[in-house]
Amino acid sequence: MNADAPPFLVVHGTGDSLATFDGAVDFVDALRDVSHEPVAFVALRGAQHAFEIFHSLRTDYMVRGVERFLTWANDRYRAESRGDLNGSSSPEEWSEEAAATGRVAASDSA
Repeated sequence: MNADAPPFLVVHGTGDSLATFDGAVDFVDALRDVSHEPVAFVALRGAQHAFEIFHSLRTDYMVRGVERFLTWANDRYRAESRGDLNGSSSPEEWSEEAAATGRVAASDSA
């Protein structure tokens, strides 16, 4: 964990019995303390470890959310390569909604 870490999206269920939720929060806090890049955190209320193994609406929302994050990161990387970061939004704008609602809104382009 260092300042050169790439942008991160951490998704963790509050009901995870294998990897503690508090451990995920500590990881995110520590990464945010050192990283120069955004660290987005999505807390899924009641979700267990490996919640996505069985298909559900929650899984669909998370797939869309991960896709949005990766699209954002790729677009930002490409803009940075061109020297143009105008209009580069932050993943926190939608990850805050996800943390509050337990889901990630579908992308307008999906």
